[in-house]
Amino acid sequence: MKKENAQKMQFGHFNEFPVGTIFKGRMLLKHLGLHFHIQNGISYTVDDAADAIVLSGGYIDDEDRGDSIVYTGMGGRSTDGRCQIQDQTFTKGNRALLLNHEQNIPVRVFSHVEGISSDYLYRGLYEVNRCWLMPGQDGFNICRYQLNKIDELAFVHPDHTHLAEKNIEHEGIVLPTKRKTTTHSFIVRDIKQTRKVKNLYQYACQICGVHIENFRGKKHADGAHIRGLGTPHHGPDVSSNILCLCPNHHKMFDFGSIVVRDDLKVIDLLSGQETDDYLYIKDDHRLDREQLQYHYDFFTSSKNTYLDEIA
Repeated sequence: MKKENAQKMQFGHFNEFPVGTIFKGRMLLKHLGLHFHIQNGISYTVDDAADAIVLSGGYIDDEDRGDSIVYTGMGGRSTDGRCQIQDQTFTKGNRALLLNHEQNIPVRVFSHVEGISSDYLYRGLYEVNRCWLMPGQDGFNICRYQLNKIDELAFVHPDHTHLAEKNIEHEGIVLPTKRKTTTHSFIVRDIKQTRKVKNLYQYACQICGVHIENFRGKKHADGAHIRGLGTPHHGPDVSSNILCLCPNHHKMFDFGSIVVRDDLKVIDLLSGQETDDYLYIKDDHRLDREQLQYHYDFFTSSKNTYLDEIA
């Protein structure tokens, strides 16, 4: 029997560890049976789907939006882990995550606690909604997975009797505060639409022209929906309803502190004055002007109490 099969794989939640639990190190995750491996991001055995993944932050192609994650598969990395030097294939752990998709088996997701690289946060169960192969930013093919958090009831206060049975010291685990039973829902966004718009503008803001780069030189911009997808707007998730904005202008636009007039002039609603900026629109971007008018009318209406409600 292979060493990796020495433990019996368990899919789904461990009832003694609710969403939000923090674990001190990968060795503890392995000892508890929450993740089979100390190094691999994907927890799997030879013939099964994956039971868990860890987001390490080491893959430049990963996209983590909280309830929606685009995850990069395993393999083909340089010895220092900094870049991709070979193509990935749907084998080993990558094949296991593919089975999650084909068999509709959710996967546990853990990620680093911000500022503490040795601590891992349990984020809950995610569905593997899509799998595909594509060239990554380093020029080699990578396995990609679209993960979406499962809409579920939050856990009641956990039962800790199993901790004593497993001889786990409590200081190695930080449990979340007691939780009430609630339901949550989220909108699954079509990332192809936002990526299409951002690529069109080469990740430069349509208002200020600025783009942001991370320490690897990767450009970043936000895909901002003109008419929001959620309540109270219920806008469409299409490229004609999306702008490419820097994070600052995205928030200002979402909160209505700036609006765009029909001549594309940007207006500062806080001061009531025109700015020096115009919304730049490329010919290839078939922007829906009616959505811009909706945004303008919504935030300039004297009857609008939306900002008061979300403040």
